Amino acid sequence: MIKQLKESYSVVALCRLFNVHRSSYRAWIFRLRRPSEKKTKALAMVKIIHDESNGSAGARTIASISTQRGLPLSRYRARG
Repeated sequence: MIKQLKESYSVVALCRLFNVHRSSYRAWIFRLRRPSEKKTKALAMVKIIHDESNGSAGARTIASISTQRGLPLSRYRARG
């Protein structure tokens, strides 16, 4: 209901009216988003590389191997 009315009224006012915390509303909105195809592909690559290393490869090694295979990742993205 808030999602439909937020174009006409402020989210703050709607949350007060329906007795919903804004943080709960925002969590619900962001929960509905699906990961992009790029993120899904990167996560799959990280899992494959991690499995190939028998669980011994860390984020830096995974990022390096992924980059060599054509999917550039930083070590922060490789933490999966």
